[in-house]
Amino acid sequence: MDSKRKLKSLHIEKQLALKLWKSALKFRKRAYAPYSKFLVGAAAMSSKGIIGGCNVENVNFCGSICAEQNLMTRTVFEKALPIKIICVVTKMKNDPKGAANPCGFCLQVLSEFCSPELVIWTGNLKGLVKRQTLKDLLPGTFKRGAF
Repeated sequence: MDSKRKLKSLHIEKQLALKLWKSALKFRKRAYAPYSKFLVGAAAMSSKGIIGGCNVENVNFCGSICAEQNLMTRTVFEKALPIKIICVVTKMKNDPKGAANPCGFCLQVLSEFCSPELVIWTGNLKGLVKRQTLKDLLPGTFKRGAF
C-alpha cells in the first residue's frame, strides 16, 4: 500500500475509533460495579453496526463479566461477526492520562472470535490513548486445534 493510501486508511480508522470511543463512554455508564467501582465500557464496529458492552460485577466475583466479554457475547448472539476494531474505555485512578488494556481472560475470549489483526483502541474519559492489535497484546494465544 502506498503512503498516501496508508495515511488515508489510518485517518479513516482514527475517525471510526473516535466514534467507538464515544459509544464506549455511553456503554461505560451502564456498568454495574458496586464492589470495585471500576467502570468499563467497550464498543465494536460489527457487521451490523456498533455493538457494545459493559462490565457487570457479582458479589462473588466469579460471576462477574468484563465489558469485552459482554461485548463478544452480544456480538455472537446478534450474529454480528466479524469485528475488526474495538475501543475499551476505563478511568485509571493512579494514572488519569492512561487507560487499561483488556485483561488476559478477555484477550483470550476475543481471540476465539477475532483475527489476530483485531485493532484494539484503549481510551479514558478524555479520549483515545493507544492503538494495539490482538496479537500485540496476546502473542501466544491458545487456539482451537492446539489440543
